[in-house]
Amino acid sequence: MIPFVGLKLGVHHFDFSIEDTFFQDFEFSEVTAGIFQVNVQVEKKSAMMEVSIEMKGSTPVICDKCGDEMILEVAGNDHWVIKWGEQTDDENDEVWIFGPKEHFIDVKHRIYELIQLSIPAKRVHEEGECNQEVIAKLNQFSTSEDADTQWISLKNMELENNTDLLLDDDSDEEE
Repeated sequence: MIPFVGLKLGVHHFDFSIEDTFFQDFEFSEVTAGIFQVNVQVEKKSAMMEVSIEMKGSTPVICDKCGDEMILEVAGNDHWVIKWGEQTDDENDEVWIFGPKEHFIDVKHRIYELIQLSIPAKRVHEEGECNQEVIAKLNQFSTSEDADTQWISLKNMELENNTDLLLDDDSDEEE
């Protein structure tokens, strides 16, 4: 939570160190451990505030290729605007509206989402760093034919040339 009521107009920086205990507040979190450095910049103006987050750190993940644990380096940033209004509304990701009763910017969930979204879908070791025993077993049981079989099946499928499916029922055909 960042208190903004006492802040003067201008740019203000807030630094946070995120560790394993941070993720305990989020159920079903894919990231449960890690060390992250987070810098939050708040630019307070007379009619609004601009908030920027820069994050970088590392988290343990399982390699998709060999199944061993690895440390994944991640980084990301986020930016949004906070305007003043009659009622608080933080449903929009890009613009929050703060009512007169708000005194703090709660960045915890935004930091959490930023970390989660910075984790790539495919997580693999750098070339040559995977568990060589596992890679050898994978190579032993896979063949190039396995990878090609699905594409050959698709290639050999007979497709109907039914252009009626492409026409919209409401459209008029030109003759």
